[in-house]
Amino acid sequence: MKEIFGLIGGVVAVSVLLHYAYNVIRRKAEAAGIATWLMWTALDVLLLVTTWQAGKPVWLPLGWTVGASLVTISLFRDGKWEWKWQETLSAVCALIATIVWRTQGAEIGVLAGTLAMTCAGIPLLIDMVKKPIGSTFHVWFLTCVACVFTLLGSDWSLTAIFLPVGSIIYNGTLAVLVLRPIK
Repeated sequence: MKEIFGLIGGVVAVSVLLHYAYNVIRRKAEAAGIATWLMWTALDVLLLVTTWQAGKPVWLPLGWTVGASLVTISLFRDGKWEWKWQETLSAVCALIATIVWRTQGAEIGVLAGTLAMTCAGIPLLIDMVKKPIGSTFHVWFLTCVACVFTLLGSDWSLTAIFLPVGSIIYNGTLAVLVLRPIK
């Protein structure tokens, strides 16, 4: 049963990103920066590999990796290549997490990768504090749902729960922030 919960978490995670990629392709959603999504894909791959090497269920990071890859591909038509300080932050976070993983092992790598992803998301969090985008609520909320299913499918070890709990805190914060009225 636990495996089913983990699988549901991964399916929800990929579905959220697939929906965005589909809307980008149909030009119903604004095309974001290719570099930004390439960096999110790199962070997701890092989490997928470290989670797999740590022997924990990979459904959530697999869903994010496949989804972010599809979003990145969808952006090649209308997205712009812009490398700003946010992408540099993501790259530095990914590099540090990779060094920690390669020197300390996969279990610590999952923790480092989760912290890297959260730190790389701080600029988005700040943007949502300044200018909340209510139409993104479903993304943050459904990501929390994916993480709850991942928790239900976990063995409750620190390595297994750190990513979904961290993601619930981060995405839950975004969900609350985007519901605030724009001043």
